[in-house]
Amino acid sequence: MTNRSGSVLLMALVCTPATLGGSCCDRRITSKQVSPSGKMVAIVTATHCGPPGGDGTAVTIHAAKESFFEREAVVCNADEIHSIGVLWKDDQTLIVDLPKSVFGRDFVDRKIGVQNSDLNGVQIEYRTF
Repeated sequence: MTNRSGSVLLMALVCTPATLGGSCCDRRITSKQVSPSGKMVAIVTATHCGPPGGDGTAVTIHAAKESFFEREAVVCNADEIHSIGVLWKDDQTLIVDLPKSVFGRDFVDRKIGVQNSDLNGVQIEYRTF
């Protein structure tokens, strides 16, 4: 057995039980922005799940003193991997830059799932590029 086929087999053995009871996805932080006061953090993540789950991109916010997975709030998410930017305008306003491609031409093409405009006292402004 070659190293590659051994790795694939090992991944299949690990992911199959995980898929039945949870997740076998790779979630990575692609961007992290701290608010001007340092009290909040906005995080952009890319999640690779492979078939049948697919890939996705999300923006979350949480208090800076909490760990990444504790009490995070979803600002927005999109199917597939996209280049999404975040910038704090001030402590109460987060700007999210989204590519036009996430909105599609109609509801069939839309890739954006959640798109909040106010979250935990933070106003969310969206811009497209």
